[in-house]
Amino acid sequence: MLGGLHAAALALFAKDSATLHGLPLDDAWIHQVVARTFATTGTLGYTAGEHGASATSYLWATLLAVNFAVLHADPCLYTLVLNVALALVSSQLVYTMLSRELGDAAPWWSRLAVAWCAFAGGNVLWFSYSGMEATLSVTLALASIVTFSDPKQTPRGAWLAGAFAGALALTRPEAMCFPIVLAIFHRSRPRAQLPFVVAPWLIAITLYFGSNALLAHTPLPATLSGRKWLWESGTAGMSRAELVLGFVETWLFRLRNFELGTSSDPAFYASLGLVAFGARTWWRRGGAGMKMVLVWAAIHFCVYAALMPSPGHGGRYQPLVPILYSGLLALGSLSLAKELAGLLGRLRFALPVASAALLGPWVGLTTVGVIDWRDDHAHAVQHIRETEERMGEFVDTLSPEVKVASFDIGAIGFRAHRPIMDAGGLSDAQVAAALRQGKLVEVLRDRDIGVIVLPLADDINLPDPANFAERLNLARNPAIELLPLHDLSTPTKVWFSGFAATWNSSRHQGMFSIRYTDEPGPTYSSTPFADAPGAIDPEGILSFWSRGQVRRDLGALAGAGVNVTLRVAHSPGAFSCADETWCVDLGARPPTLAVPKSSGVDVAIAKDDLNAFVKPYVDVGDYGGAGQMTAHMIARWVTRFDRPSSAIRLPGVSGPIPGGHRSAVLSVLGWAAPLAFVVFALAMLAERRARKLARA
Repeated sequence: MLGGLHAAALALFAKDSATLHGLPLDDAWIHQVVARTFATTGTLGYTAGEHGASATSYLWATLLAVNFAVLHADPCLYTLVLNVALALVSSQLVYTMLSRELGDAAPWWSRLAVAWCAFAGGNVLWFSYSGMEATLSVTLALASIVTFSDPKQTPRGAWLAGAFAGALALTRPEAMCFPIVLAIFHRSRPRAQLPFVVAPWLIAITLYFGSNALLAHTPLPATLSGRKWLWESGTAGMSRAELVLGFVETWLFRLRNFELGTSSDPAFYASLGLVAFGARTWWRRGGAGMKMVLVWAAIHFCVYAALMPSPGHGGRYQPLVPILYSGLLALGSLSLAKELAGLLGRLRFALPVASAALLGPWVGLTTVGVIDWRDDHAHAVQHIRETEERMGEFVDTLSPEVKVASFDIGAIGFRAHRPIMDAGGLSDAQVAAALRQGKLVEVLRDRDIGVIVLPLADDINLPDPANFAERLNLARNPAIELLPLHDLSTPTKVWFSGFAATWNSSRHQGMFSIRYTDEPGPTYSSTPFADAPGAIDPEGILSFWSRGQVRRDLGALAGAGVNVTLRVAHSPGAFSCADETWCVDLGARPPTLAVPKSSGVDVAIAKDDLNAFVKPYVDVGDYGGAGQMTAHMIARWVTRFDRPSSAIRLPGVSGPIPGGHRSAVLSVLGWAAPLAFVVFALAMLAERRARKLARA
């Protein structure tokens, strides 16, 4: 029954047949290229002869390669079928674990409901359609936990637990720490069986590191450095507390909007109260297996919080988070229903009615979220198809003599059927190092690249995070001239719907012919950040996150020897400004600017730029964005008029947001956290009174 319910939910997620023949992420297409290369050349990497290039998940690429080597089916359909099968196994594993450890304490239908709800949310259903390895990593972790915690404690079960742990390490590199969970709960098995658990895992990681060391001459694949550069390019300079808080905020937002399917803060925080009650029930009543799931989810989350606080495309880096949120919400609701039914006495229909009343609203909200996700996924697939896939087909028509580079290498590489230089550093450590130094132009010139494809924002001249001409230090670079050849994009509504849910790619894909000049290119400062005071904010306008971003940008300017005093307010005001310091008052209408006397900056041009690029942020009350854009403008003026041979590294700034960046879920903590606590406390009170009544 569980398989049928889960299969029905997965089938309903597909909006139309077109979504079955496409993938929503460039990374998913990268896996397909790696799999095709592996099947046809024997190289487990993006390019023949380069082992490990862009191959984050060795096991996932191997499973996909079976299709290219044997079946030759539509790669999108094959990947979907594989992921759906894994999802069905995962839900069955959760049901098996709940049945084993809760037993008669929870009726069969409540265990069924918890297992189904855990995998029926929009975000979790999307994992099966994403083309990524998230569902495989969940299945292997659950399989290892279920076999390790099996009460029969057979040597075969111990060996299987280790084998699944080893396979998990080959699926996600950070999952190599999974045996920590097994070590914590080692008393669940006889000590004599522990070598059976450890041996398969050791074989797997030896295979992983050994193959890399032997074939790629480094224990870790180049993908790690490239992916970390991409993340750090937008977060460098932020404090650890700011990054972790932003990480938590992002996940709370994802759970609210994309798993529960609502924008209601009261409903979401009330659900967190029930999630907490469900977690208590899970831990208190469950055995080793259920506890291991919670511990592994916490360890996995903390690993990312410490090393790279990012949820990844569509939350795929920590897939257990939405699964446990929905499962614990269902368990908390049903556990509370059981206690309320106990308070009502022995009424025949008390438990079913209470269960439906408490669980029904959450299922309803989640269903709305699934419907929204169907559109989001369809739009994401459409966007990739109409930009990257078509750009790959266009690249395929170019003369074979033309050497091509691209930042997004997945769908473009799959459709191009020709070598593509990876300009994002995912498969090439040299490129990743050049990106950090702002010297990608030198690599392009050395490799005689004549054409480059870049993800772009609507305006190539703005420092938007989606504008990779800016992020790769190619825009306004005297060493290179980008001559437009081809541009593909999707309507804003289509792109933004898919992007908001999945973080898939920029709206435009632009192809440029490259003309190299004899001019030297600018390079980044050797001191990327220095201590600098944050913005003067007498009215407390800036949010926690925006304040950190502005402070980070002013620190980047200070690291380049450019000191800025920035005032943020709703109205103009006097403030002191030291000599040789840029002074900007965003409270004035229009914003005012004072340029250091020793600067060669054209004041008239600077003021025009301030009105053109900064004032739109001030006009809509986005003072955080205004502060960031001010930093970008000052960096441009300095490099244009004073230091043409240098560049100042600044993360991108999105377009104006009415009211500015305010944490969608953290800004309401003043009343929302007490609401969650009240719901949890009421559930605990109901449990206590029901137990007391049962003993009477």
